[in-house]
Amino acid sequence: MPGLAPASAAQIAGIKQWTGSETASVLREAFGTRHMLGLPLKNRDSGLHGFVIHRDGQDFRMSETTYATQAQRLLTAAAAHSTLLESLTPLGDHAEAAARDIGLTPRQVAVLHLLGAGLSAHSIARRLSISERTVHKHLQNLYRRLDVNDRLSAVRRAEGYGLLKGVPQ
Repeated sequence: MPGLAPASAAQIAGIKQWTGSETASVLREAFGTRHMLGLPLKNRDSGLHGFVIHRDGQDFRMSETTYATQAQRLLTAAAAHSTLLESLTPLGDHAEAAARDIGLTPRQVAVLHLLGAGLSAHSIARRLSISERTVHKHLQNLYRRLDVNDRLSAVRRAEGYGLLKGVPQ
């Protein structure tokens, strides 16, 4: 994530500046730790948010910030998916029961909502931070569970079950 790489406070401010700072002092008092690593996550809708990891002992090593970069990618994808799910109007009890009866996973319901909104597999992949191939696999499973052969039939069947109420356009 260019410009938003995980970094420790000491890496950002300099070790002497950080260890002598009031923030570091408060951190030691409150948590008993000396170092913190910022793990920023960019959210398309609400700007920047993330995680701060605290620890005592030595500052975070380069190998640990490299590992944090890998975790950052997964957390960013999870945050994007969470944002998408929050944007959908909650399914009513009837629709939730129908989704359960059909055997749809929450991810498949998300793909189905985006399909119902008219998005292409490429757009669905970008919105969910997954590969296009994964989207096609979800679509195959949706078609099988809905007993249909194409997108239009899947959307119409899902509408019949009441699964697409409140689909964002």
